[in-house]
Amino acid sequence: MGRKSPNPLGLRDMAGNVWEWVWDGYDASYYASSPSVDPLGPDSGSERVIRGGAWNSWALDCRAASRQSSAAAFRRSNLGLRYARTAPIQGMALIPPGSFTMGSPDDEPGRNPDDREGPLHTVDVTRGLLMKRSEVTQREWEEVMGSNPARHTRCGPDCPVERV
Repeated sequence: MGRKSPNPLGLRDMAGNVWEWVWDGYDASYYASSPSVDPLGPDSGSERVIRGGAWNSWALDCRAASRQSSAAAFRRSNLGLRYARTAPIQGMALIPPGSFTMGSPDDEPGRNPDDREGPLHTVDVTRGLLMKRSEVTQREWEEVMGSNPARHTRCGPDCPVERV
């Protein structure tokens, strides 16, 4: 984990390690009507968004635009998280305010045919935030929660925690 070069924002392993929970509730058509300034995702729903693909995903799912849903109570061995905060702590990267492109183009090779990723649109984020440079590790989870739910413990304490 964290062995590849970071992206321009200083974040590592944004795709292909474990699917990552995000804050947003899931609505397949949310992008078509979402606000262009500080979108927070739907207010309700029993499913949450997961992004980025995992070690056992098809290559087309291993991209930041890859967006799927999962029941909030569901736990699996390829699903982890990365946290974001407004107060700085070690290992965080600043995501500055600005305009960002969300979704993926209709003609992107490998785009999911069920259109969970579209339409391509620009959003403005008016407040910066801090995001952990990599996924939460098994060691970090255990220090806070007291136990390690991960199935893949042979990987070691510095691998992503999953089944959370």
